Amino acid sequence: MTVSLGIVKMVGETEVILSNGKEDFVIPLTPDEVKWLHFKLLSEDELIIPFDENSKKLVEDLPIPSEWNLEELQADDSYEVDEEGSVI
Repeated sequence: MTVSLGIVKMVGETEVILSNGKEDFVIPLTPDEVKWLHFKLLSEDELIIPFDENSKKLVEDLPIPSEWNLEELQADDSYEVDEEGSVI
């Protein structure tokens, strides 16, 4: 498993597009994952989601430390991330 943090670029009815700063990943979603993702985005105001690059699946039970891969995400000039790891 290769877990990366992805910045949410777009959420559809059956997929989400996540960017790890180097490339975009289209992650297919089950109905339960759609509900989980919408809840996470709305309730926690979190735009950084862990996912497995190899299987192209979300990693729902992994806590997201605010400093994890922060430098990698900040290397992409199209996103700004504050000290807490939230996209500005």
